[in-house]
Amino acid sequence: HLDEVFVSEKCNNALETEKLNAKLRELENWRIQNVYEEVVDDGQESISLRWVLTTKIVNESKIVKARLCTRGFEETQDFRTDSPCCSRIGIRIALMIIASKSWLLRSIDIKTAFLQGKEMERVVFVRPPKEAETNKLWKLNKCEYGLADASRYWYLRVREELTKLGAFICKLDQGIFCWYDQGELIGIIVCYVDDMI
Repeated sequence: HLDEVFVSEKCNNALETEKLNAKLRELENWRIQNVYEEVVDDGQESISLRWVLTTKIVNESKIVKARLCTRGFEETQDFRTDSPCCSRIGIRIALMIIASKSWLLRSIDIKTAFLQGKEMERVVFVRPPKEAETNKLWKLNKCEYGLADASRYWYLRVREELTKLGAFICKLDQGIFCWYDQGELIGIIVCYVDDMI
């Protein structure tokens, strides 16, 4: 019986260490992506954050992933939140075009997508988690998971980058980006939030 207790405690300690490491990786992603700047807490209105921990299977091994999310429901909403993404019909049409042209189909899921969104145009302060080990507030530079306009700022960044690369936004579906050469369609990207084909 004592052996079972020891093994159980050892597993719990390993899991807690894995959770902490996942949280520290997420905090590092926030720092690398310049999501926030620390500011002195002068009593500004601020939003709390919470951790969302998930366990995923990668290469037949369990890994813990952590995502730091704002509690956006604590914020008064008086800003745009619309964010175009490809419709179901648009996806079907794009897949038909790709098949008819015998193009190679690739799909991607952007990691830490919202952290790479366009710079925020409004001011939002959040209270950092205890793992950040600070008594300051964070002023967000980028819209973060949980805020009502996070997917909008992500879409605006995608649109900006793809149009810089010569893409045209489909007039009928703003989640579809097309490239042309002398009037002939030569490429297409379909965006559904942070998933693309």
